[in-house]
Amino acid sequence: MIKVYKNFLSKEEHKEIYDVVTDSVTFPWFASTNEGTVSKKYYNKHAKYFKNLREHGFLTHLFFNSDLKNPINSRHISVVDLIISAYRKKNNIKKINLLRCKANLQIQVPDFKRDEYNTPHTDYRTPHQGLIYYVNKTDGDTFFFNKDNSIMKRITPEPNKLVSFDGSINHAGSHPARHMYRIVINIDFNF
Repeated sequence: MIKVYKNFLSKEEHKEIYDVVTDSVTFPWFASTNEGTVSKKYYNKHAKYFKNLREHGFLTHLFFNSDLKNPINSRHISVVDLIISAYRKKNNIKKINLLRCKANLQIQVPDFKRDEYNTPHTDYRTPHQGLIYYVNKTDGDTFFFNKDNSIMKRITPEPNKLVSFDGSINHAGSHPARHMYRIVINIDFNF
């Protein structure tokens, strides 16, 4: 259900992605419209089920959204193509149906505790697969949860690591406390 790939891309491909998403001149980041990673209403609904919730704002860059009239939303879509092509090749998958791809940048919160996490969620209600690609060296683990809301798995970010998971699993990121920022690329798809 959760598979981890270390050193997922070649060093050159990883450097290409890193250089694109950290370029302060050509790669635009946008403030999330929520006060945190989810809406306040969603957070309040789930706060009684999870004991270590903590929210902060973040920046995002939408590459692709199948719900839009023009689904390609970024001239940097080649970043996503690198990840998807490698994933398909490693798993012998002929074709996937892309739902959404975005990059998230969470800024350092110095007092964010190691066991705290953002609000657990699923990206879509319909069956799908999720990919999380870690871009930079940082702290800010990703948490995956069992149906009883206990922690199923915890993944520590490493540059060029990819996590593949069943999209029905509640998951949550966390803000870095020791590093300046945490960048991930999140891809949702089905077959």
